[in-house]
Amino acid sequence: MTESDGRGGKLETTTVYKSSILRTLLLAAGAGFFVLVGCVLMLTTEASSMVVGAMAFVFFGSCWVLLVLQLPRRKPELVITDRGFTHRRLGSVDWADVDRVQVSSIGGQAFVDVALRDPAAFLARSSPLIRVLGRLNQGLGFSPAVFSTQTMPASPDEVVAAMRHHRG
Repeated sequence: MTESDGRGGKLETTTVYKSSILRTLLLAAGAGFFVLVGCVLMLTTEASSMVVGAMAFVFFGSCWVLLVLQLPRRKPELVITDRGFTHRRLGSVDWADVDRVQVSSIGGQAFVDVALRDPAAFLARSSPLIRVLGRLNQGLGFSPAVFSTQTMPASPDEVVAAMRHHRG
């Protein structure tokens, strides 16, 4: 998609990623399956199975709720411009604040890792949830600004390529 700056100046390109309804439904179905497995494990008499079942229920139940709530949302999940990007959870980030963008992975799951010039400033202006998640990500050796593309119609490699293109 191409936009004008409204003053007859340089045209700016914009890349928009909306959530894929099919991918989101499939992830919600998978989370729902693990919620059911958790329920079955909680009904056993073995204490360790009950604990694992409760943990699965809480974790995958939370994932299921978030995915179901995302289904009716039709706003873009990620918008990338020549000035920066806006992610539905992370908010807006200017390219001047970005050191590098790369694909990272943990447990075989690839995601977009945005290395920031001043991570503390990013966290200071973020929501309480993003501050907690950002610090956890930093503890794992990643940037506080990471996001998954699982519900997007593009792979992490494609998103990183688009980000690098816009960043110039």
